[in-house]
Amino acid sequence: QGSAAAALGIAGVALLELTGQSGVSVGDLWCLAMPASFGLSYVLVGDMAKGFSGNDEVAFTGSQCAGFAAGSLVWLLAEQAHAGHLGSLIASVATHNFGHLQTLLGMDGVDTGFWIAAAYTGVIT
Repeated sequence: QGSAAAALGIAGVALLELTGQSGVSVGDLWCLAMPASFGLSYVLVGDMAKGFSGNDEVAFTGSQCAGFAAGSLVWLLAEQAHAGHLGSLIASVATHNFGHLQTLLGMDGVDTGFWIAAAYTGVIT
């Protein structure tokens, strides 16, 4: 059942993403990788949950958050290094220059609605 659901998810995204185009772009590949990665995460979480017994929900959730944070940090550092901004990023964090950090990350024009939505998604859900 799990494999069929993953195949249907990937096929559905492929139908949405690949219609009306002459070729496959990098964005299309990201969109196709998303349902496969999401489904794989459920399989891995299920396997990992078997290693936690009793009332270890907090430890389990903490390990998920730590893994996600580490992956996000690696992604950010790689992206900034590729763009040639890694030194500036580190200097902005070290000097607490968060205005410059927002500019580096392309978020200097983001309005309040974005931050409310991000807080809702990150905290409430």
